[in-house]
Order: sequence, then structure tokens, then C-alpha cells
Amino acid sequence: MFEMLNNLSVMILEVICSRIYFNAIFPNKKYIQRREIFVSLLIHMISFFAVGFVFKDYFILRALSYILVMTALMYFLKDSEVWKLFIASIIFLCIMIVLDLITLALIFSLFEQFDVNDIGNTLSGRLGVIIEKNILLLIVLAMKMRSDKKKGRGLVETEWIRFVFFPVFTIISVLSMAVAFSNIQNMSQANVLYAIAFGMVLMNIFIYFLINDIIVREVEVKEKEAEYTQFRNQIDIYNTIQESLERQKERAHEFKNHILCVDALAKERRYQELEKYVSEINESMYMERNAIDTNNVIINTILNEKYNEMMDKGIVFVFRINDLSELPIDDEDLVVILSNLLNNAIEACEKCEGKRTIKMKFMTEDDILILSVKNTSPGILTIKKAQIETSKRFRSDEYGIGIRNIKKAIDKYGGTYSIKSMDNEFYFAIIFPLNKTA
Repeated sequence: MFEMLNNLSVMILEVICSRIYFNAIFPNKKYIQRREIFVSLLIHMISFFAVGFVFKDYFILRALSYILVMTALMYFLKDSEVWKLFIASIIFLCIMIVLDLITLALIFSLFEQFDVNDIGNTLSGRLGVIIEKNILLLIVLAMKMRSDKKKGRGLVETEWIRFVFFPVFTIISVLSMAVAFSNIQNMSQANVLYAIAFGMVLMNIFIYFLINDIIVREVEVKEKEAEYTQFRNQIDIYNTIQESLERQKERAHEFKNHILCVDALAKERRYQELEKYVSEINESMYMERNAIDTNNVIINTILNEKYNEMMDKGIVFVFRINDLSELPIDDEDLVVILSNLLNNAIEACEKCEGKRTIKMKFMTEDDILILSVKNTSPGILTIKKAQIETSKRFRSDEYGIGIRNIKKAIDKYGGTYSIKSMDNEFYFAIIFPLNKTA
């Protein structure tokens, strides 16, 4: 009975570690729901227990069955090819076998005259297995940490170090229990000690999944915030377009009145008044006219609005632009890209003391569309593999949500981008192909 409970507890730890391992390597399929994940977890545990019971004395058959079960379940959950899942299952099983051998070597070195067949019947053997599974947990957590770091999510390194303290403390505690109570004869006390050790490992796993759920919710909140920011930028631009159209209607009406006044002054030969009146009209029209014209209404609206904003904030705007009347990019995506790039640049310049400059190139050349923005920055950012590294998981300022929205739009049209930060300047360049062969 106690041996079966021991095998069941070990199997539970192995299944949970395998799930963390596969989560670190492969993404879930988009349509998978939490209920399906939970049901597959139960099937996983039952299958492992059944395989261990049926092929108890046949190591090769048991190992092969474990591999097939993991591959089949992960093929249902993970967005990957079956052969990759099969290889990953083999690697995980190899890790467990290596840890088994290391654990046996550790037990033989600590306890003399230990019989390997009694590993499930003695307290020292059972605690040794618990230590092994805790080490397995540390290995898969390290893999998960590396995976999350590449994705720009999850705990940062300092937070991982704080969390890893608990599994390490558990290993030390269980090892101390195994050494201190190696000669215990009371089976009830041995079971209590084993339950405490097993509970400590489960507590580590519970804390990990609790933190992971918090991180997932945080990611969802940030994604919704990104969508809201994108929506707000689009509304602002469309409102600006509407205001621009209203101003054009007003100017058209005023222009008719100006023509009537000019005609009346000319007919009455009041040339001095006519000259003064025309001069005033020219000055007012100059103040209202747009500085940038690309033959694209959306781009004109965004650039002229940002140009006026830069003028008000004392930022020098240098730009090179050609005819952008026909672009293979939807208006809403143009709003996302231009608004976020220029908003980021303006916010960064506002934090600078002294020189404030934004340089932009937006041109079509040889079947490609080039968009680059360079701005003065208050400091140098650390950039690795075209990703901005910060001390926090997420930032809601100019280097957070806006850049994620830009990247989504770039990926949508098969574009590429480059990010650089040097000499107190930040540079973001994008290239879009204008046709499939570019």
C-alpha cells in the first residue's frame, strides 16, 4: 500500500515537471481551453500510473510507453510537429534517467549496505526520490525561465533567484531529514516525514503555478492596454482628419468672401487698402496651410499634426518624404506605426536637455518602402536581438506598448525592422516589400 502511494506521488511530480518542460519549449494551440488542459493532465497522470503498474518489470517497454503517451498528449495540446514532440519526450525521459542514476549514487554514498530493491520501502530511499524530483523541477524551471526571457515575459532574473530559494531550501531540508532519520524504525513516523517532504515539493509547484497565473493575467491586461492605446491613437487621428475637413470647409467659405472683398476694392480702385488686405490674407493662409504633402490623406494628417506638436515643443523635425499615394498598408496600420513611432520620439525628446531633434525618412525606393525615425534620447538603451532590455517585464512608457503594436503591424505585411541606441540617439527603421519579389 505504502509503495503504491509512493509511486503515485512520484508519478504526480513527474507529470507536473513534464508539463512545465513542454510549456517551456512549445506554445499551446490557440483553441485549447483551460478545461481541456485540466482533463489532459488527469489523463496524463492516469496513463503514467497505468504504464508504471503494467510494465513495472520491463524498463524498455515502460520507457517507450512514457514517450508515446507524452507525445500523443502534447500533440493534442501543443502547436508543433509530432516528430519534434517525440524528440522532446525522449530528451525529458533521458533527463529523468540521468537523475535516477545520480540519485542512486548519492544514496549509496550516504547510506552503507543499501539495497536498491528497497528504495520504495525505506525512508532514506523515498526521500532520495523526492530530492531527485525536486532537482528535476529546478531543471525544468530553469528552462522555463530561459524561454520566458526570450519571449520578453515572465519573471526577471532577480525574481527567479528569489523563487528558486524555495526549491533549494526544500532539497536541503529533505536531504537533512534523510540523513538524520536514516535509522528510523517506526513506519508511521516515516510516512509522516515523507508526507512533509512531498508536501514541501508540492508547495513549490503550487507557488510556481500561482505566480504563472498572475503573469498570464498581467500579460492579458497589457495586451488589452496595447489594444486600447492603438484604438485611442486611431480615434485621435480620425478626429484630426474630421477637424481638418471642417477647417477646409470653413476656409472655402471664407475664400469666397475674400474674393468678393478683393473684387470690390479693385473695382473702387482702392489699391492701398487692397494691398494691405491681400497681405493679411496671405499671412493667415500661410499660418494655416499644411507643411507636409505626401499625396496620402492619412499620412498627411498624422505628419502635419505631429509637425505642429513638435514646433510647439521646440523640437526640430527633419524629414525626407516622396510620393506615398499608393501603399500596400491599411490606413489603420499606418496610424498604428506612424503615431507610435512619432509619439515615442516626441516623448523621448521632451526628456532631453538641450538638443531636441527628430529625423524621419519615409520613401519608396526600388520596390521597398523605407520608414526610419531617429530621435535624441536622454540615455542609451540596452538592445539585444532587436529587443529593448529593461529592468521590468513591461513598461507603459515609450518603449513598451507602442513598440509591441508596431511589431504586430510589421509582421502583418512581412516587413523587417532594426533598433539601435547609441550616442544619446534612438533609431527605429522599418522596411516593407512593395511586391512579393522584393
